[in-house]
Amino acid sequence: MGVTREIYCATCATVAPFEPCSGDGDDSPEWACTRCGEAIVLAPLTLVGTPSRRARQVPPGRPDAAAA
Repeated sequence: MGVTREIYCATCATVAPFEPCSGDGDDSPEWACTRCGEAIVLAPLTLVGTPSRRARQVPPGRPDAAAA
């Protein structure tokens, strides 16, 4: 038996074993439910444009500059 993952299958409405569709093994982006054949794509989550964690900078001369 090959690589499998337990993933929720919307067609089966339960958690089911999924196998990779291609020969990439655990790195495959496409997985198929072994019960019904429903295929899904698993991709890494990429966050674009996330706010930085720097302190808020207030331009000089603004009334709230002293509070910053």
